[in-house]
Amino acid sequence: MSVSVLAEEVSVEDDDTSVELDEDSTIIVDTEDVDVEVTAEEVDVDVTEDEETEGESEEVETEESDDDLEEELTEGEAEELDLEDVNEVEEEEENSEAETAYARGYYFLTDKILTAEAIIKFLNENFPDVDTSAIEEYKSKLEEMRDSLTEDSDFNEVEEEVKSLIQEARENVTDLIEENSVDTEDIHEAVKDYKEESTEDDEAKEAWGLARSAYAKAKARVVLARLHNYQKFADRYLGEDDAEEFAAIIDELEAIIDQIAEAAENFDKEKIDSLVEQAKDLLDEAKNNAKDKRDGLKEARREAIQTAKEARENAKEASDVAGQAVKEAKEARKEAREAAKEARKFGSARALTTDDESESDEVSEDYENEDESEDESDEEEADDNESDNEEESEDEELEE
Repeated sequence: MSVSVLAEEVSVEDDDTSVELDEDSTIIVDTEDVDVEVTAEEVDVDVTEDEETEGESEEVETEESDDDLEEELTEGEAEELDLEDVNEVEEEEENSEAETAYARGYYFLTDKILTAEAIIKFLNENFPDVDTSAIEEYKSKLEEMRDSLTEDSDFNEVEEEVKSLIQEARENVTDLIEENSVDTEDIHEAVKDYKEESTEDDEAKEAWGLARSAYAKAKARVVLARLHNYQKFADRYLGEDDAEEFAAIIDELEAIIDQIAEAAENFDKEKIDSLVEQAKDLLDEAKNNAKDKRDGLKEARREAIQTAKEARENAKEASDVAGQAVKEAKEARKEAREAAKEARKFGSARALTTDDESESDEVSEDYENEDESEDESDEEEADDNESDNEEESEDEELEE
């Protein structure tokens, strides 16, 4: 993000008036083009040095020159200072300029249309035999141009085309006046009265005045955005007294700009001239104030950047130490897990061997028990046979 703290253009224009000052500080007041312009030398602060920053900060790189001073910010500074986006403000100014040009073009065409209508009405009422078709055609062309007008229109091109039509219409009206012996003063009075009765041009001029006022403020906001950004630097890096002094200048300038905007809306040329002179003096004062404090601001900012850099380095070292401790703890846990794993493996093998021996003993005992059971069965069978033999002998004896 690049921020240049400048006092640049503030402009308002009023009819046929131009005031030129020196090359460094110019004021142009020209209401015809609707532009109030105050151009002062750059109110700027430069910090020149190359600083490498780590972490989330960008590289701080500034260049110094006597006339052109610019700030290159780190992300941290931009967030802390909450600087205004000058590019965005300039875009708003461009949009306001387009709106003002449209309003001026609309009023310009409306005024010419009413003039044509007034002449047609005057001739029809006082010279009914005069052919006004050429003037009516001229009026229709103006109305078509006004209806097709947009903020994107090329107003210089429109103005040139209208001037060409006006020249042609003027020649036609001149011929009619000469042919019919019409008093030009009567036509001028008729046009004046017609416009006074009409509200159409009043509404168009009012819209133009409002657009002029908005444009003057938009132009001023570009200057103020740069001054406010410088003020935030002063608040951050300079002493309270230095910052308050610059803030007071900004407050005065803002008040004058509000008055310029009001005068632009009311087309008050004299007031605009006076106010622009005051604004120019304040901008010069702001410029000189900034230059006087430039060295102090540079040094204070350099020290702040160095302090921040050292803090980041210390934090990085502490982080490295903590990281090493975490790594060692992780290795220790890993070794403990490996040891536990080996222990579990050894315990499982031992248990398996014991189980095999127990099973073998049980099988042997089973075989022995089976043998004993068989012996007992044989003995019981022998006893049974002997008993049967004895019973048979007894039976035989009884029979005998």
